[in-house]
Amino acid sequence: MDHAIGARLRTITKKQRQIALLLVFGAVVTLSHIFVLGAVIVLSHAERASGEPPTAKPHKKPETSPRLGLFQSNLFYLTALPALSTRSDLRIIDTRATDQCEKASLPGAACLAPRDLFGPGGRLATFSDIRWLLGALGLDGTHEALVVGDDARARDIVAGALYLAGQNRVAVVNTPLPHARLGAGGDTRSMTRDVVYTAPMRDRAIVTHEELRRLIAGGAAQTAPPALIDGRTEEAYWGRRFATQRGGHIPGADNVPVSTPRLTGPGAPILTARRPLIVYGDDPAQGLALLARFKGAPTPADARPRDAGPIADIAVYLDGWSRWASDPTLPVDAAAYGDAPTPKNEHTRNPA
Repeated sequence: MDHAIGARLRTITKKQRQIALLLVFGAVVTLSHIFVLGAVIVLSHAERASGEPPTAKPHKKPETSPRLGLFQSNLFYLTALPALSTRSDLRIIDTRATDQCEKASLPGAACLAPRDLFGPGGRLATFSDIRWLLGALGLDGTHEALVVGDDARARDIVAGALYLAGQNRVAVVNTPLPHARLGAGGDTRSMTRDVVYTAPMRDRAIVTHEELRRLIAGGAAQTAPPALIDGRTEEAYWGRRFATQRGGHIPGADNVPVSTPRLTGPGAPILTARRPLIVYGDDPAQGLALLARFKGAPTPADARPRDAGPIADIAVYLDGWSRWASDPTLPVDAAAYGDAPTPKNEHTRNPA
């Protein structure tokens, strides 16, 4: 019997030793985790206190060549053609006439002249058709578009259309093409749409005729009414020269021709306004050009009040003065009248 009791006690003691070893092992693992966590916290506080990590890696020297990705705005102007690379997210848009673009252009350029965006009578194509056209050129809207060409107005029109269509980012080279850098001809649109243009359209940047009519009539509830900008010449604004049934301008509009220094010079009050801007021209083509110029115009830091905040949103009344003037029920400031003009006939009025 004593032998059986001794064997039982030895069995219990062996089990207790196993349990004790497991408890000791668990305690060691837990303490090691706590030690590592504490070391991480101490090192983190030390880095914050010193302002630099203990083993800081040397920073890569920033690139000095212009790259579109360095710009924050989604539409901007460049003073010269940047150094081109093989970036897959960059598409060059040549706005010259298609036959010129087909003969010679920049490497990988797509040919898109302003006339491709308009139908008979200068009517702007629908944006569903424009987006189909962009897809036929191989664009899906996610690229950065570099707009080039010899004519400033053509560049502006195409840039405005790309911006409204939803292009991710649009850069406009504000100088003629350097013909010494031209190579093989550019790509023209295919007969079928090879790529689907999927970028969301910026339709909020378009003010329809009915929306503007309600804004002018005061029928729209709003806390900050938009500023209306007439981008035509001073002669057209004051009704001294017009090619429509009526001359003058939309009530409340401020005349800021796109070529004026007020657009980008010191104290530019229009672009620093806190309320949205609506720009318009004579027709859709001029409206697109004005949108691009106003949207892409740089505002010098010294021209903006310290509390000005971000530059106001800019929209375009694409129908323009030609549509507004053709409706006799709509009000006009500085009104001037004449017989219905022909394309070769333009009314003028003595400023006095």
